[in-house]
Amino acid sequence: MSGLILNAVKTQLPMLIEKFEPQIQAGLRSSLKTMKAQHPEQAALFLTNWNKLNAAVNSELAGAPMGAPPMGARRRVKRTRRNKRSSK
Repeated sequence: MSGLILNAVKTQLPMLIEKFEPQIQAGLRSSLKTMKAQHPEQAALFLTNWNKLNAAVNSELAGAPMGAPPMGARRRVKRTRRNKRSSK
């Protein structure tokens, strides 16, 4: 049952964030303030997990446009060959 719910959340999450971002942000802020005040150790764990999710989103969506090489990869530059003459 929990697997079914998790799959439903994963597939709907991008659409929900796109459509309801202001409401999600306001609710998240109030929940995080409460969590930070009442359960600081749980807030620290949440922040660690949130940073992991944020890194995953950034690695998938941010950066170079489609078709470009991945960040850090160098494009191969074709160089002309040098003609070495033997001295006579």
